[in-house]
Amino acid sequence: MKTNKLSYLKYGVWFTNFMMALDILALILSVIFAAAIQFGWWNRLIEMASESDPNFTITTAGGGVPSVWFILLDMLAIGVVLAILYCIRRFFKNLIVDRIFVADNVKLIRWVAIFLAISSFVGSGNYAFDARYVIDVTYLFAALVVWVISKVFERANEIAEENEFTV
Repeated sequence: MKTNKLSYLKYGVWFTNFMMALDILALILSVIFAAAIQFGWWNRLIEMASESDPNFTITTAGGGVPSVWFILLDMLAIGVVLAILYCIRRFFKNLIVDRIFVADNVKLIRWVAIFLAISSFVGSGNYAFDARYVIDVTYLFAALVVWVISKVFERANEIAEENEFTV
């Protein structure tokens, strides 16, 4: 009976499942928060809280009520993280069943690189829409490294497929 040396990765799958659940919860809360701002519930909540405590205030870093557009960008960032976690989860599951150098893993790694590149624009939380727009270079560098890893896996997949046909 063959034992899988990578069975410990099931804990990675559990961890990504947990993180995906937290990410979905954050996405739901963002939708509720955006609706509260869009329909004016936010102001009513502030009024109700300030009636019970006159010193109660809620402001954003820039002061005032947060914009719905910023919340939508945050929702996009949450969605990108969710997509990365989903790809990592599928990758772990492939490794557990000993499917390492397969085309599916190459695609998953490539998608992670693309999502990391997208995160460089929306993942940092710095949304200054003028000449000072901030791009997080860390995410871009990580995307580049992951893209190179996808190329290594692509070549390894080609070699593994060639070896299957060799007697």
